[in-house]
Amino acid sequence: MVIETSKHTRKRNTAIPIKDRKSFDKIRKNLKNNPRDLLLFDLLTQTGININSILFLRVSNLKLISIGAEIHSTDDTTDGMPIMTEVVYNTLQQYLKTYNPDDNDFLFKSRKGTKPLKLNSVSHLVRKWYKEANLKNYSGISSLRKTWNFHNGQNRVRQIKASKKLRKIINPIEMTTLQDAVYRELKKSILSANIRPGDRLITEDLARQANVSETPVREALARLEIEGFLYKEKRKGHLIRTLSLLELKEILKIRLELETLAIRDSSLPFSPSLLKKLETNLFQNKLARKEGDIEKYVILNRQFHHMIYSNANMPTLKLIISYLWNRMSPYLNLLIRECNTYNPRLPMEFHQGMVNGVRNQDPGEVCTWLREDINQADKVLSIWFNQQQSEDRVTIKET
Repeated sequence: MVIETSKHTRKRNTAIPIKDRKSFDKIRKNLKNNPRDLLLFDLLTQTGININSILFLRVSNLKLISIGAEIHSTDDTTDGMPIMTEVVYNTLQQYLKTYNPDDNDFLFKSRKGTKPLKLNSVSHLVRKWYKEANLKNYSGISSLRKTWNFHNGQNRVRQIKASKKLRKIINPIEMTTLQDAVYRELKKSILSANIRPGDRLITEDLARQANVSETPVREALARLEIEGFLYKEKRKGHLIRTLSLLELKEILKIRLELETLAIRDSSLPFSPSLLKKLETNLFQNKLARKEGDIEKYVILNRQFHHMIYSNANMPTLKLIISYLWNRMSPYLNLLIRECNTYNPRLPMEFHQGMVNGVRNQDPGEVCTWLREDINQADKVLSIWFNQQQSEDRVTIKET
């Protein structure tokens, strides 16, 4: 479109997504001999992480992450946690093999030093990609962000009507990597407890809801089974794995030890940007609680904790913590939705205490409030499990 000004006329490209697969593949083909730029392009178009967060990713943030696992970044604008796709994983391996970087290096560091690339440098690169691919009408980085939204975000336009008798579990899939897409949708439904612990999954029903064949559904179920979210039973198919109260208490106990370790190992001083992100998260979480948006409340709660843990240079520890969070996530969602005694104000008070600890540059203070947070979750979980058993609403038995 054309923007008129008082002195002159200039053209500005509207930020539109790259919908044409041929144009998308053309850019990737042009970048195949430049693993760094190809990785940057893939992260922008495959994960939904914003460019500011991508530029501050270090090698250690991605090096040990497997396909389908979550990528922990400081970006709170994505719909849930970003996922390591097969495309990004393969490009990352090419990048690591080519450059052999140190774990603490920024993925996209400037050529003249150890600092990350600047935003204007990335904008210049993106314009160069468009030019080399002979693509017009695209608006720099914004178009790449919209490309992710178009193919993976909230702008899905086709909706398949499921049977009225069948409870909606996952959204229709319109992506080229069907296995990854089905896997991501199913995992999201499991973690949010849209599919409850103990529920049975029927391959045919899932394929019909997602508008795909049964093959990618079976492959996705197999991946989730390997990761411990499902188990297979003769004549019943796949069922969502359940946890007993004692198992959940054990996870909370381990979490407390590992998460306080991550905080104590954090790089000091805590950065002003970390403090600002935590304060923003806290404000958004209060709004989500006020509006009754439980799903957003839980996502923001998880992001808050992982922002702090990401400050520690211990990638293996963060992977273990993420695994434990995944194991508990369905129960935390059910707890918030169903426990009458759950008071969402308390976690906010604990988070505020953790923010104050970061502001005061005091890891001990952060750990104190983290301990209060986890101990309170332990108490409320016990109450909720007792309610569930008395009402006979779940089939889980305490071991």
